[in-house]
Amino acid sequence: MVVTNGCEVDVTTTSNCVTCGNECPQRDNATATCGGGCGFTCNAPWDNCNVAPEDGCEANLTEGGRCGYCNTDAPVNCDNNATFTCTQNGAAYACGSLSCTVGFGNCNLNVNDGCELATNVNGNCGVCGRFCANNGFCVRDYFPGVGSCTGDSRNFCCYYGILPGSP
Repeated sequence: MVVTNGCEVDVTTTSNCVTCGNECPQRDNATATCGGGCGFTCNAPWDNCNVAPEDGCEANLTEGGRCGYCNTDAPVNCDNNATFTCTQNGAAYACGSLSCTVGFGNCNLNVNDGCELATNVNGNCGVCGRFCANNGFCVRDYFPGVGSCTGDSRNFCCYYGILPGSP
């Protein structure tokens, strides 16, 4: 819109927003807008999760367990006992590949809830669904006095026998 007030310019631009010379501020990870006043639109994959305009779009929605949500308690929780990738396809986000923290597994094969079960218990001993039958014990690999059953002290495995220190 061009007005005749000494400022004959379009006052719907970010350099002349509503009034002549009113320049809309640039915000981090955002594009300035003028729609009845200065504002901004976040550039993907960023969002203004803390709702504070002065720091712009501070949250990367592909990091920090967010995967498309400002709230880290969102229904998508890729980082539940895992490191992960979060991918963006248009406006949608999805958890990608997971690497479970030692002692946890993605037993339901749903990447959106991460590695949801502990694998240090009978029934999920070392891997999802491993049950230590015949009175076996689920123990951390290289249990003192027992030795190693998988060769990796971070893993859990079924041990059959009397544990040291047992009656």
